[in-house]
Amino acid sequence: MSKSNSLSGQRDDQFLRTARVLEIVQQIAVAPGRWSRRSLAEHHEISERMIQKDLELIRYRLGLKLEHNGEGYAFPRLPHLPTTSYSFSEAVALLTAARADQALPGVNSDELAAAIARLESIFPNELVPVLREATEQLPHKAVKPHRRLGWTPLVIQQKGMY
Repeated sequence: MSKSNSLSGQRDDQFLRTARVLEIVQQIAVAPGRWSRRSLAEHHEISERMIQKDLELIRYRLGLKLEHNGEGYAFPRLPHLPTTSYSFSEAVALLTAARADQALPGVNSDELAAAIARLESIFPNELVPVLREATEQLPHKAVKPHRRLGWTPLVIQQKGMY
């Protein structure tokens, strides 16, 4: 294997692990106490040892306090995020990215829909239908989940947006 293929493979593996760790954080945050190491390993189709490494990453590298109640994991508290403002173009970019992310697992779909609604609410009422029409071309669901990740990587091509 060439050096560039090896580096590409390492980046792909790191991307897959990062996506999995973020999904694990989301799973535990949404359903505290439900997810055990075994159930996470079964869901992500990896070993319990790899899940343990992911949980250690969450605890020590991300600095999130993670507790186990005998049945499953829970966060006693999650960090509070500060309020922020966006320029018009940043808000449009975030809305477009959020709509595109509807096709990818990793973020609870109810929470993503709520985030999209909040983003849409900052735009003038006259602009919301135009933004919805512009983002309607984006896929709303993954076609087939990846066997290891439970999600489908996809490439989005937009035509005629500008």
